[in-house]
Amino acid sequence: MRKILSVVLILSTLVCIFACGNKNSDIPSGMQIVRGGDDVGYYFYAPEEWQISNIGNISSAYASNVDTTSVSYTEITPPEGTAYEYFHESLKEFPTPPEITVDGKETTFGNADSALMFVYEHTYTEHKFRTMQLLVSYKGRFGIFTYTSVLEKISSDELQYDYYKEKIDNVMSVFKFVDKSGTAAEDVYEKTPDGYMLISDMAVAKFSLYVPTDMTVNFTSGMSSASFADGSSVTLSRAIATGVVVSDYWENRKKELGEITTDLKVIEENKNTVLGNSKRAYAYEYTYVYNGSNYHVYQILGITTFNGFVFTYTAKEDNYSAHMPEIEKIIEKVELK
Repeated sequence: MRKILSVVLILSTLVCIFACGNKNSDIPSGMQIVRGGDDVGYYFYAPEEWQISNIGNISSAYASNVDTTSVSYTEITPPEGTAYEYFHESLKEFPTPPEITVDGKETTFGNADSALMFVYEHTYTEHKFRTMQLLVSYKGRFGIFTYTSVLEKISSDELQYDYYKEKIDNVMSVFKFVDKSGTAAEDVYEKTPDGYMLISDMAVAKFSLYVPTDMTVNFTSGMSSASFADGSSVTLSRAIATGVVVSDYWENRKKELGEITTDLKVIEENKNTVLGNSKRAYAYEYTYVYNGSNYHVYQILGITTFNGFVFTYTAKEDNYSAHMPEIEKIIEKVELK
C-alpha cells in the first residue's frame, strides 16, 4: 500500500494531458465535479476553471497547463497500523526525505469521520514543492487527499501555495462521502454476445471501449480504465492538447517516465498500426522499473479527423504476454469519433 501513496505523491506534481468530466445538479457554486457517484462512494469537487485529470482510481484536477498546482483523492485498503504510521512509512519512497512542517494534525474534511493533516516540502525536477496531505476515514474506508503547489513567490509577499488557500479550503469542505452501491459491472454495462462490455459513453468520451466482462472497471467518463485480476490494465482517453505533434508527445512521455522510473527501455516507437477505426495510429512499446518491479507497456496514439486518442496497456513483465490476445481484440473493437 505504500506504493499507492507514493504514486499519489508523484502524480500530484505532474500535469496530465487528459481531461474528463461529469454533470451534477448539486455542484457547489464555482465548482465542478471531478468524480462522484454511488459507485465510487464520494463526490469530489474542484474549482470550475481547473482541468480534470483522473487516472485509474486516482481522482485529480490541476490549475492549468502552465500551473501544476493540483488536488487529488484516492481510496485504498485501510492500513494495518495507524494512519500516522502509514504516512511515515510511505515517506521512505522518496529518494531524499522531505521536510515535514505539520505532522499529523487533526482536522476536518467534508463529512469524514476523521482526518489527519500532514504538510511537507520536497524537491522534484529542480523545483521545490509544498504538499498538504490528509489521511481520512469514513465508515471503515480509508482515503488520501493531496494538495500540491510550487513553493515559489507569485508576488513580493505571497507564495503560489498560499494563493490557492481559499479555493483548497472550499474543496475540502464540500467533499461528500456517500455509501457505495456495490453494483456489479455486468449489471451496469451493455454486453456483446462474445463476452465484452461497453464501458464508455460515446457522447461524453468520443470513443467506445469494449473490454471482457471479467475485467474490473476502474473508472469511465472522459477517460475509461479497466483491469485484469492480476492488476494489468487498459486505459483509453481523448487528448485535449491541440497542435501537439505525435513525436513531440512521445518525447515528452519519455521525459516524464525518466523522472519517476528507472531503466526505461524502448522496444519500438512510431510504428504504423491501427486503433479501431482511426485514420492513423502509431504504436510504442517499452519497459521500465518502478519501485523494484518490472513493467511492460504497449501504447497507441490514434488519430481521427478531429481528435487524438491514447490507448495504453500496462502490465508487470511476467503478465504482459498472457493478455495480448485479449488486448488485440480490445483494440480491434475500439470505435473513435
